[in-house]
Formats: sequence, C-alpha cells, structure tokens
Amino acid sequence: YEPGNALQAAWFVLLDTKDKDSKPVLDTCDKTSIANALFKMVVKGLSATKKQCYFIAYGNQLTCQESYMGNLMLAKRDAKVIDVNANCIFEGDTFRYEVDINTGRQKLLEHSVDLMNRDINKIKGAYAIVIYEDGHTNLEVMNMPEIRTSWEQGASKGNSPAHKKFTDQMAKRTVINRACKVALNS
Repeated sequence: YEPGNALQAAWFVLLDTKDKDSKPVLDTCDKTSIANALFKMVVKGLSATKKQCYFIAYGNQLTCQESYMGNLMLAKRDAKVIDVNANCIFEGDTFRYEVDINTGRQKLLEHSVDLMNRDINKIKGAYAIVIYEDGHTNLEVMNMPEIRTSWEQGASKGNSPAHKKFTDQMAKRTVINRACKVALNS
C-alpha cells in the first residue's frame, strides 16, 4: 500500500463523485471533511479505485465508508482471517445450526441445497463463515427480516436496482459485513 498513490487515485475518484443533487462533492463538501475522508482511507489502508471504500456526501460533509470488499480486505489483513464464505438460504433448503453451550459460538450443522430452490424472491436468510488463521471459525446467520432491517439503514432503504435484481448477492454482502465487523472490532 502506497499512501501517495492511493491519495492520487482517490482524487480522480473524487473528481467524478457527486452528491445527492448530482453536484460535484469537491464543490459542495466542506474541505475539512474531504481531508478527513481521505485521511480515514489512508489510515485504514483502503483503495477507492479497488472499491474498498466509497466517498459519500451527507449534506456538506464528505465521509469515507468501507465497502464489503474493504471489510474483507481489512479482516484478512488485520484480524488474521483467511477467508469469509457466504451463502443464501432458500425456501426448500435444509438448514440447521446450533449454539455450542460451552463457547456460545454458532455452528453450522447442515445446509442441503437444490438448484431449483434458487429464487431471489424466496430467500429465507443468509450466513457467512469466517475462517481464521488458527483454524477456528465463526458463523454469522441472518434471516431475511434482519437483512432487510439492515438495508433500511442505507440511503436506498434496500430498494436500489441492485437490491431488487441481485437480492442474493446483496444478502451475502450484508452478512459478510456483519461477520467482518465482529472480526474487526474484537
């Protein structure tokens, strides 16, 4: 990671970034907030050109928010994570998990799938398994109402074209973000 290169590349991203009124953020956002957003990107070692973070304007304040790809990169780099695998649970799938009474950790017992169950209108939930370097795993499970509640926090409230057309992929991203948050904040 070369901070100078990341800043230069981010500047080109910022030149094309617009606020909610389609005005350039470099014209509408407070210069201190722009500097702070860029500083956050560099401190975390993120790349805007690799879509590891996004610059988002809230009024006249620019923020730098990690994407799910940024969270994955940070988890792998900072939290000794080898990989994070996510899957959707569809109506008709057999899905069972339990909570270990000794550790409180969730454990996947079974997920049997049928290709014909795959329908984005029949997603019951999603899960992600975080695999750590030392071999232990962490299971994060969310049902679809929990996922939709998470989407309600965003600007599009879960109604973006991506949420509607690629519901399965967006559900996976949501559960990956939650799983990585646990890894990164612990």
